[in-house]
Amino acid sequence: MDQEHYCREVRSVLDSYADQIASRLQATFQSLPQETREITIGVHVDQDGEGFLAVRVHLAGPDLYVLNQSVSKTAELFGTVMNADGLEPPLPLMSPGEDPFSVSDALADCAIQWLHSCWSSLGVPVISAPIFIASMDGYGSIGLVQLPSDGV
Repeated sequence: MDQEHYCREVRSVLDSYADQIASRLQATFQSLPQETREITIGVHVDQDGEGFLAVRVHLAGPDLYVLNQSVSKTAELFGTVMNADGLEPPLPLMSPGEDPFSVSDALADCAIQWLHSCWSSLGVPVISAPIFIASMDGYGSIGLVQLPSDGV
């Protein structure tokens, strides 16, 4: 599988989970503590390149532990686990070291691009804190992306 085909499959899976992601994102943002100074939607990929992906909301401000605990029930927007049939949700399971591209880099970029492209359709409430998307382990080539916090 080449990188373009891989990213199409990843986007398809993310599209099928868009309602769940939107619901969790809305619930998280509606329960933000007043002390929240910044929000990062963190894209986490596995370093081995098998295709594991987690997308999680991280809050910044005073007393990080308390801030993040306040949204812990809804902060994980998307996450993969391994079961007997492969990854669940069904992202493509890749073979580390055998792929013609960096799966970790491609997955991080693909997830960031997907979040950025569908941000306005996720129904996020208006908030005053800045919102960013970032690959939390430095994978990918996109870097930090700032999102509008005005719901559009």
